[in-house]
Amino acid sequence: MVPISKRTLRRATDEDRRQYDAASAALALGLSDGTLELPRDAIEAEGWSDDRLVSYGYRYWTDLFNDRQLLHLAILMKEIRALEEPVRSAIAMAFSDHLTTNCMMASYAHGWRRLTPLFSLRAFRHIQRPVELNPWIERTGRGGFPNTIRKLEQAAAYARAPKEPAGNGEFVSVDTISATRKGAVHLGSARELTFLANSSVDVVMTDPPYFDNIAYSELAQFFAPWLKALGIIADLDRAEVTDESLVACKHQPDSVQKFTSGLGEAFQEMARVLRPRGIVAFSYRHTEASAWHALAEAIATTDLHVTRVLPMPGEVGMGLHGQGIRGLWDAIFILRPGRRAPITKLTVRPDDISDADQAVVDWRERYGMLAIPFNDIDAVALRRAFLVGRALPKTKRSNQKYAISLEDALR
Repeated sequence: MVPISKRTLRRATDEDRRQYDAASAALALGLSDGTLELPRDAIEAEGWSDDRLVSYGYRYWTDLFNDRQLLHLAILMKEIRALEEPVRSAIAMAFSDHLTTNCMMASYAHGWRRLTPLFSLRAFRHIQRPVELNPWIERTGRGGFPNTIRKLEQAAAYARAPKEPAGNGEFVSVDTISATRKGAVHLGSARELTFLANSSVDVVMTDPPYFDNIAYSELAQFFAPWLKALGIIADLDRAEVTDESLVACKHQPDSVQKFTSGLGEAFQEMARVLRPRGIVAFSYRHTEASAWHALAEAIATTDLHVTRVLPMPGEVGMGLHGQGIRGLWDAIFILRPGRRAPITKLTVRPDDISDADQAVVDWRERYGMLAIPFNDIDAVALRRAFLVGRALPKTKRSNQKYAISLEDALR
């Protein structure tokens, strides 16, 4: 094992090229004689919010891999297909995780001195110098197939013997709780929770789409051809997926309205299934005022009201996401059902604005010295989050004579 401090880059040798050519020939032979198969799904990016893949010249999802990677994946896929359930589905999950570190969109993070997988940034980035790893390396290295299997083993071990963090930074074992009924996972739209009865849920915890920040439905298409080839998922209706996806284009009013109404339908379903003393908790983040107004409009279609808004460090505090000046904190919203008055217009009062400014000052004093800095972008975003909360109270407030539209206050 070579210490990281002594690792260097070397030029490819004739032997390296020979080995790659041999892998390429083996792949071609396997595909021609039918012993190997690969998905041949085209990249259908029409209507996407991000057309970089087709702009780069990619036409099929397999174009994102070189021949040696495709040979490895084809052989691995053949072996996974031969497994019995439920093992096959579990190993296919590891295979799916393995794809992001074994493609030509994996780069090298010089600061960390390790491979950076696709979607470290939530986008299809063109990589000028892709990194290819040994997919069978164990323990060390990032993204080797044995390591993706180990993740599943660790998750299963935790489920059998769970632990919780203690106040001293350590973890303590806790007793497992026997389920009173069988758990279930449903695949579908949050706008149609028809499998849940009215007033049947105590807590809803969700991570709604952040306006135009990340088009998850587009990024997820990367995995679909492989999971279809393994028989894990059915063929997806692309038009249906696009229609169900909530992604706003801020310069297109129709797109913003579709996002707002769709998010409102999801919140309406949450309100329907929530018990009278239940809560909804979710995080949100954006730099644009219009994104916060869309969130407020969506919630306003329900009887939910905001009881608390709090800052929480987001997932982008480290690595590639932490480069440059950008927001690093999310706003956490706590909602409860039972708002007593319909909202015909979203407004705030002058004292709400001063309270929002003071809340940001207090938060900066309390959290500003943590490892993840509380910067000016965070201050603006969290001020807007506070105002959204004040615009969605439980009861109609008096002194509306000097009310300011929420849209204006957010700007």
